[in-house]
Amino acid sequence: MKTTVGDDDRPTLSQQITELQRELKMRNRVYPRQIKSGKLSTNKAYEQTRNMSAALNTLLWLQKNGDAVKAAHEQIKEGV
Repeated sequence: MKTTVGDDDRPTLSQQITELQRELKMRNRVYPRQIKSGKLSTNKAYEQTRNMSAALNTLLWLQKNGDAVKAAHEQIKEGV
């Protein structure tokens, strides 16, 4: 399995969002069992889920506002 990503095989924004959504669903199923068995603390589970949710929300925001971000980037490149 490849562990590095080059420009030619970088996942799309939609693929990244889908993967984060899948991962969060999996964590919501698995974490309660891990907490109950003592393999994971409640605080650590909360922290990891919070961080993953924040990453997902960032990508969703970027997807929604992508055109404005691209336009701003072009203005910066042009020195406007």
